[in-house]
Amino acid sequence: MPTDSLYATIDDAKAYLAGEDQRSENDVRILDALGQASRAIDAHCGRVFYQELDADDAVTTRVYRPTMTGFVWCDDFWTTSGLVVKFDTAGDATYSSTVAAANYQVEPLNGIVNGLRGWPFYKVCPVSTSWRSTSVRPSVQIAARWGWESVPDPVKQSTLHLAASLFKLEHAPFGILAMGDFGPVRAPADTLKNVKSLLGPYCRGDQTCPVGAA
Repeated sequence: MPTDSLYATIDDAKAYLAGEDQRSENDVRILDALGQASRAIDAHCGRVFYQELDADDAVTTRVYRPTMTGFVWCDDFWTTSGLVVKFDTAGDATYSSTVAAANYQVEPLNGIVNGLRGWPFYKVCPVSTSWRSTSVRPSVQIAARWGWESVPDPVKQSTLHLAASLFKLEHAPFGILAMGDFGPVRAPADTLKNVKSLLGPYCRGDQTCPVGAA
């Protein structure tokens, strides 16, 4: 698993763990636990907290359907550098109309959600126009640098909580945290309670409805 998609490092985990768990021969197990914990958090929150970059650090495109009110819930992107928004005017998935930056607004405003700072953008709103379409095809294409610029501290701490439980209690009776497509991750009930509390503000409650990569 690529280490740049993990929400804590092996050194972080070793500092969190104690005693003989810090031996180098445990590194593979620790790395596996960090991977499972990170992906469980993705599934629980409905978003990823790492930078989804390709080999060339370039923007990548995804397509979306606007809501009935015309704005677009999209996946998180941490910068407007390289951002391009296009609209499918003909309903044929050609996305021939590039939307001028002055004609849309990205949110959350000021990078603040419920008093918490450091958020990426995940909503694009048209200004003085509408992106609604009668076509069943997704009408908006967005090219962006997806993900979060840096991992929020509560996400990192949650990763360490879960990874430590996976590492130390591998053969013990566990509680279960659902992981969607990744299967179940098991951890003690008190750990899951703490993790869910930490992650609560970061769980998506909107209808993002990404259609896929373009």
